[in-house]
Amino acid sequence: MRIPCQKERIGKLWKRLTHHERYKDEAKIRRFTNSSRGKATKELTYNKLEEFLEVYKKRLDKEKEFHCLEKTGQMGHFYDKVKKIEKSFSHVYDLFVPGRHTFVANGFVCHNSGKDPTKVDRSGAYMARYIAKNIVASGICNKCEIQIAYVIGGAEPLSINVNTFDSIDKKRFPKLTEEKLTKIIPKVFDLTPGMIIRQLNLLRPIYRQTACYGHFGREEPGFTWEKTDKVKQLLKLA
Repeated sequence: MRIPCQKERIGKLWKRLTHHERYKDEAKIRRFTNSSRGKATKELTYNKLEEFLEVYKKRLDKEKEFHCLEKTGQMGHFYDKVKKIEKSFSHVYDLFVPGRHTFVANGFVCHNSGKDPTKVDRSGAYMARYIAKNIVASGICNKCEIQIAYVIGGAEPLSINVNTFDSIDKKRFPKLTEEKLTKIIPKVFDLTPGMIIRQLNLLRPIYRQTACYGHFGREEPGFTWEKTDKVKQLLKLA
């Protein structure tokens, strides 16, 4: 599978290599750093990325761009091009992925679900938004993506994953890492389905409002997952 828009990042790491290393080109990565010449325009693949990371792990492990590529490989997202954008009276992009409920749009995971709030497909997505918005509002980081995984019949999440895109404010939080932030989240937010419903008051007839204009980024009173009332608790633990 292809990974688009990585030529600049690969190019920066390529310049970190010595002349001998570039000449040897063990991972055969040179063609992804060049401009439009023959196969040079070919996009990076997961197989080629895995090979590159393995070959230059020791050599480039301290480079920020290298760690970004590692995270890209770990996420394993499928990327596809937008085929058509139709003009309308406002900037709305309607995305549909056959057979899927979760996909990446503009760098962030989007989730569409028609289920009621007793299903974590919906309530978990709202809670993830609630957590991420409070983390960003606290100033801990500039960007935040939250992933919560559940299993049928289990109350507690199987895993919690945090991606801040390397935007943690190291001046204010020099010792804070994504791993530590992951451990802080359950201390501030109860992630059992029942408590998510109670915390965000999800058993109200509010879902007709979400049928258009999106679920997130709205200031109406019913959109409880947009509140930033957990900032003080997060800062105390961070």
